[in-house]
Amino acid sequence: MRVRPVRLTAFFAASALLFAACTNDFGVFEQLGDDGGAQDDGTIPESATGESGSGSGGGDGQGGPHDATTDTVGGGGDAAADAPGDDGSTQDAPADASEAGGDGSTDGTSDALSDAPGDAPVDAPKDAPADAPACGKPGEACCNFDGSAGACSSGCCDPQTGTCVGDKSPCQAANTVCTGGACTTCGATGDVCCAGGNPCMTGCCDPTDAKCVGDQTACGGGNFICTGGTCTACGAPTHPCCAGSTCPTSGAGACCDGTTKTCSSNNTDCGSAGELCQSGTCHACGGTGAQCCAGNQCTGGNCCQNGSCVQAGSMCDLQDICTAGSCQACGKAGEVCCQNNVCGGGASLGCCDNGACVAANDMCASGTCQLGVCCGGSGEACCKAPLKACQQGNCKSNGKCM
Repeated sequence: MRVRPVRLTAFFAASALLFAACTNDFGVFEQLGDDGGAQDDGTIPESATGESGSGSGGGDGQGGPHDATTDTVGGGGDAAADAPGDDGSTQDAPADASEAGGDGSTDGTSDALSDAPGDAPVDAPKDAPADAPACGKPGEACCNFDGSAGACSSGCCDPQTGTCVGDKSPCQAANTVCTGGACTTCGATGDVCCAGGNPCMTGCCDPTDAKCVGDQTACGGGNFICTGGTCTACGAPTHPCCAGSTCPTSGAGACCDGTTKTCSSNNTDCGSAGELCQSGTCHACGGTGAQCCAGNQCTGGNCCQNGSCVQAGSMCDLQDICTAGSCQACGKAGEVCCQNNVCGGGASLGCCDNGACVAANDMCASGTCQLGVCCGGSGEACCKAPLKACQQGNCKSNGKCM
């Protein structure tokens, strides 16, 4: 329990006594019956005993002032004696005042120090919490490391690093990505797509729902299919077949080539060489004896004749031969040689010289055309009469010109 109120009361009482002493009005301390100014107690004025008169009277009338003076100088021993006393006199006043002042100063400082810790939280700046590390934004620490709601203002709290990552960004663990506020397994068929250049381990990332789909399955909405790691438009001619090997935009009778997985319209070539789309199915074409492919074309240099392919080098008919993929007239001078290198026939039998026909008795590249053979040139057979046997030199015994 504090004693400051008692000491302060003593201080003010002592101050009042000192003030009275300073005014030299000790009459207030005089006691009844005291004539010489020597009082025991100084509490009753002399005027109360009849000694002082009216205040302007004679000898005794001036006793009041004299006594006061005497009390102050000689009889002041009473006052002085009273001062050291312990009966509420002025002796206690200075001491009490000193104590009050000392206690006041000491108590004030002590109270201030004792109150300071309690006041500190109230007096602290309102922005003190701002000194805490920033958290919650992508790249910053999670506000709640357990990843509970509110750990990050957006994205996810990566449980392995305690750091916030943005939505659709990779998390620390392999094949995980931030989606829906949590780090989730990604990349396998049916999982969400991973971040980066390889969103799916196999197949494609479907852009409509950001999930991985298998190869040759539908993705990206209508008429799209996963092929080659990409969702691609499908169903049109020359485009990939849609899921289920269908070609919905290639028309009636369209075909899906089982080898190339591409679409073809009816009566057009399929994706593989030597196949023709007919009524939804790819059939062989172009080979010798097979049906002609689209546009009356055949494969391997064969020729299309009346809807069928003729082998290269064979006669398309009596006067035409299949050469370089087409049927051409043959046998006459200047024309290609017919099958088996025949040119003309009968009396007009010519010679096949380097793939072209030369008329009888006309000059070949070396020698002369006679009876379907070029003769008389160096190394060739010797011509028969009436032609000169050899253009240069003599006919050797083996029947060849030198």
